[in-house]
Amino acid sequence: MRGLLGMGLLLVVGCAKDPDPPLDLTERLGAGQVRAGAITDPAALFGGISAEGQVGDWLIYNDRARFVVQGVRDGSFYVRQGGGVIDADVVRDEPLVGGDLVDEWMGMYGVGRLAAPTRIELVADGSDGQAAILRVHAVESPMELLTGAFEDDGIVVDLGLTFVTDYVLRPDTALLEVRTTITAPGGGSFQPGDALLGSEDGADTWYPGGGLDGDDDDGPRFTAMVGRRNEATVAMAPLQGAVDAGTLGLLSEVVSLIAMAGDTVDIPAGGSVTYARYYAVAPDPAAIHAELMALDGVATTAVDDVVTAPDGPVAGARVQVMVDGALASFAVTDAEGRFHAQAPTAATVELRAT
Repeated sequence: MRGLLGMGLLLVVGCAKDPDPPLDLTERLGAGQVRAGAITDPAALFGGISAEGQVGDWLIYNDRARFVVQGVRDGSFYVRQGGGVIDADVVRDEPLVGGDLVDEWMGMYGVGRLAAPTRIELVADGSDGQAAILRVHAVESPMELLTGAFEDDGIVVDLGLTFVTDYVLRPDTALLEVRTTITAPGGGSFQPGDALLGSEDGADTWYPGGGLDGDDDDGPRFTAMVGRRNEATVAMAPLQGAVDAGTLGLLSEVVSLIAMAGDTVDIPAGGSVTYARYYAVAPDPAAIHAELMALDGVATTAVDDVVTAPDGPVAGARVQVMVDGALASFAVTDAEGRFHAQAPTAATVELRAT
């Protein structure tokens, strides 16, 4: 009897299935593909003036855009807490070269109230071609940059909030959907939003309507930060409607910053609310504007041309796209002087190259 039991145990153990190996996050993807996972190979990382990703962080990417989400570790720029996007770039031919401009990119749930991760999980690796999803579980934590500036730990009131944030990337898009479900055990009222702290030496803020000079009084569709050498454009936008693009007071005096706020929420004790928005990275604002118009159901017409000078095509020119007299976006010319943008079909379009 003892021998039969032992044989049965051996048979059960022998039939155990080996776990599937992790996906290769260094693989160059094509149209219709998307991937996500924990970074185990440094070759999956990319560079740039603000690059800080490490092995142990998380990567989510497709054939256009790539984002690094900081793991459960201390950060090395302005914000210690992990769980936010710390690197973002367009997909480039050279795997270790990049144009990352992002120092910190995170949700803020009332001024100075951040989410500190307790764990990060892979919900979907994207191998089915539908979507890649990273999920961050977090608890409330104050922004030390703010509490330290005021030398007052109590300036950010602790509401005991908990957070679950999903980063969702689909194929063939530069838009990363970010959905945060906020639970308030004791209830609370606050305005959720986002802050992107970028390279002060290498990037400028940029807004539709206002350009480099400031935001549009009517509310832009997105708010962006652009590389001074046209490395990339990083932007954020609500799922629908216009951006409430206010700045964060003291922080805007200290660092290069763009901010976006949602509607004020009143959560009853034990209740939850979900705050959803897009993060994006693309070669220029025109590419982001085109995707948002498509999502909004706006009929568009392609605006394609070549910028030339007496000695030939001009690479790296910025072509401002004026729609009905207002600045809508700008496109950057390639090595042959070509640029691409989209404009509403019924609009009057004017182009200005610099």
